[in-house]
Order: sequence, then structure tokens, then C-alpha cells
Amino acid sequence: MSEVNKPEDATLNCPFDPSQYKKKVDVEVDGIPPVSSLPWALIQVYLGKVLSRNKWNSNEYIQLSAKNDGSEPVHIEKHDKNNIPQTWEPTPEDLMACDWGLVKITPKPEDCMLSFELQLGRKDGNWGYDNNKLYGGEGAFGDLISVQNETNITNLSILAFHWENDAFFTVISSDTDYLPELLGLLKKTLYVTVDGVVYNLGENFGGNPGLDTKIKAYFSGYYDYSNDAKNLINILQQTGQIRRFCFNWQ
Repeated sequence: MSEVNKPEDATLNCPFDPSQYKKKVDVEVDGIPPVSSLPWALIQVYLGKVLSRNKWNSNEYIQLSAKNDGSEPVHIEKHDKNNIPQTWEPTPEDLMACDWGLVKITPKPEDCMLSFELQLGRKDGNWGYDNNKLYGGEGAFGDLISVQNETNITNLSILAFHWENDAFFTVISSDTDYLPELLGLLKKTLYVTVDGVVYNLGENFGGNPGLDTKIKAYFSGYYDYSNDAKNLINILQQTGQIRRFCFNWQ
């Protein structure tokens, strides 16, 4: 039998003492993983919690995927340092590590190109927010409580964001002089973050840029339904609740 090499850094590995996988109550129970081990971390993930390793970037974490509509198996996804989710493929070091811990993701305003708080509303089959300024303000629903712009586009703001029949509808506005920059930004893929979960809405379709004397430059467009965004629909349907949204275009 060949000699087994010991890992260079023993602190990164869980001690495989069988006694640590047993919990003594009145009888000895097998199968209880040590806290901070990968088996323990996987249990926490499947309980709906968010996990990270001590050596990872502060924005990196794993969680259970939100795709529970039956289109594909539920899986574990990892959010990278840019908060973009991908299917998690653990490294050998991840498998042996004993530095896993629970994390609470709180998006910061500076991490968002455009962030805003809405009191969600509803009108007919639409859920979310629309001040309806493009149509004289009639039929508006929901309320914009606050907005923060971290781009170089002056007065970038949100006039509408709601679920409409089978697509997400948005209206983004800015100063008139920044219409070219606004159009350039909105050609990119939109990522919406709510409560630390990132939803990929893809690229808009049916876009309608324009100028208006009341709202200056604007761009209205739709984002198609995707499996990644199913839970975002559920959030927009929480009428009366106040929720914070983070928009990033990449």
C-alpha cells in the first residue's frame, strides 16, 4: 500500500475522528456532521440558508437555486465576487474544508447601479409599481419611496417596474442630454437583486426610447419571463409590502 501524503495545511481539513460524527443523547447516533464541515454546510443549504467559506471573497456564497418550477433539477449555485450566480462545482479543497459558516447577505447601495425602494401595488393583472407618467398619471399603482443612482447618468430613475401578463415591464428615465448613455446602458443584460438573491432578466425587447417634456428622456421596455425570475414574480405580487430592488446592467 502506498504512503498517504498529508495535506500541507491541516487547518483546512476536517478531522476524520468517527466520534465527531456521533451525537450522544441517551444513545449514540451516527451521521451528525461536525459544524463547519462540508456535510454540515450542505444540510444548511438544503434548509434554505446561505453559506460561505472563511477564505472566500465577502460577496461569494452558495445557496439552493431558486429554479423550482420543474424545468430543471434544484441545485446548489455559487454567487461569485460580482454576485453573479453559477452552478456550483466544488473544488477538492471545498470538499475537505472545515471553515464553512452561515452568512447573511445584505446588498449595499454602492453595489447597485440603480437601487430603489417600492411599496408594491397592483392594478388589474399588473403587480409592482408604475407611476404612469407616460400616460398622464392615470392608472398608477405602487409607490416609489426612495431611489439611489450610482451611475454617471444624471437623474437616472425608475418610473415603472412591474410584472405584466407574461413579462417584466420597466420604464427608466434620465436627463435629456443623457439619452444616448441611457440607451447604451439598457442594451445590456439586467440583473435584479432582492434580499441577496440575483435574478437574471436578460436583455429587453420591444424597447421604446423617447423624450417627454414632463419626464425628460425615458426608455420603456420588456424583459421576458425566465425560470431564473420566477421568485421575483412572487416578490412583486406582495402587494402593500415595501421591498428594496438593486439593478445592475452588464
